[in-house]
Amino acid sequence: MRKVAVGICVFGLLNASAFAGTVSFQGSGQQVLPGEQVQMTVVLSTESLSPTGFNGADVLIGSNDAAFGFSYDQAFIAAMVNVASPSFNNGIYPFDVLASGTNPPAVVGNTLTLGTVTFDTAGLAEGDYLVQVSTDFDGFSGLVRGLAGQPLVTEGLFGQGRFTVVPEPATLSLLGLGLLGFIRRRVTA
Repeated sequence: MRKVAVGICVFGLLNASAFAGTVSFQGSGQQVLPGEQVQMTVVLSTESLSPTGFNGADVLIGSNDAAFGFSYDQAFIAAMVNVASPSFNNGIYPFDVLASGTNPPAVVGNTLTLGTVTFDTAGLAEGDYLVQVSTDFDGFSGLVRGLAGQPLVTEGLFGQGRFTVVPEPATLSLLGLGLLGFIRRRVTA
């Protein structure tokens, strides 16, 4: 049932590092009205693979609450020799996408923009929504440095982003008018 390729599972088998890379969701914390889109830029950063950097990434981005779209950033496509098509609905989260790429001949640096997640909030209830990457949860999200003649080094990835769907102003106005009418009725009674 899982669409995870054998080559991608290298992180789950080899990820024994005590260090962790970070996934930043730039644009996190937005408050939006129902029906508006939320976009977050996903940036990968290494901790233990510095100062040399990494040359491979497998990242499972997931949400328990809301479906989303994903597109690679041009910087990621340009930096990686092999970029896999995003794989949606892998069965790890109710809504998820697996994004991965490698550049076997050379490292690509310590920080790289992976892509953009886009949420359409139409039909979402008011409240907070979370998107995350967690090696502890999925077992394989990570960065790797694997160059010829050198040992393979891996690093797990962690990070999360949030957005909040807030009530429309018209809804708040109606609630306020109803409350005002209720108070006025109690005062005259």
